[in-house]
Amino acid sequence: MANIIIRYFSHSIPVSQSIYLDSAAGSFYTYAIAIAASALGPLFASFIKNKKPEFTSLKIVSIILVIFFLVLSGVIYAAVQIKSLTSEILTFDLVLDVPQFSIYVLAIFIGLYTYCLLKISSPDYGHLDDSFNEQDDATVKEVVSDSKKLKDDGTGVKL
Repeated sequence: MANIIIRYFSHSIPVSQSIYLDSAAGSFYTYAIAIAASALGPLFASFIKNKKPEFTSLKIVSIILVIFFLVLSGVIYAAVQIKSLTSEILTFDLVLDVPQFSIYVLAIFIGLYTYCLLKISSPDYGHLDDSFNEQDDATVKEVVSDSKKLKDDGTGVKL
């Protein structure tokens, strides 16, 4: 955004051409990667910080998808940069770079989704919470109570 404003006021370059220049430079890939990478930090921090993990499955799936998105965006960005090294001089055809624009919009949605995921709370969205720790505690209690009922190891040896 700063580049667009600076170009417009200092060099009188129209906004559409300035957006095209940023697109040709791959700036929107960079912004998309920054947005997605910024979404990972709070997701990881919520695992470390919370005593009672909430919405574990949603967060794990989100982390995996964001990491996959980052890798894919990085590979596409690298391919575009390599292609631009071998391409001709820029012409101002003002053609929309659909993959770059799509990745940028998707990154905005990823950022919004992870923000909302971190803001939901159990009382309001209990049906989404997998309550893994409660299920695990119940399983451990069941196994312990079953083990107390055993009198032999199944082959006749008394315990």
